Amino acid sequence: MFEILGGKMMRIHDSMEHNNYEADLYVSTLGNDHWSGKIPNGLTDGSDGPLKTLEEAKKRVRKLQKKI
Repeated sequence: MFEILGGKMMRIHDSMEHNNYEADLYVSTLGNDHWSGKIPNGLTDGSDGPLKTLEEAKKRVRKLQKKI
């Protein structure tokens, strides 16, 4: 499920009901694909925050699905 948060941020919620597993990834035009994507806003020290691209978010979701 995709949810637009404001004009520049998107939350991707993936629920895998058969395994009782959920994950949220945040994507923002102000993000960075080297960050975890697990928090909606970048940290002030620049060490973590949302992802920048939907392509990277898709890769992360696929990777999570393979682990389950």
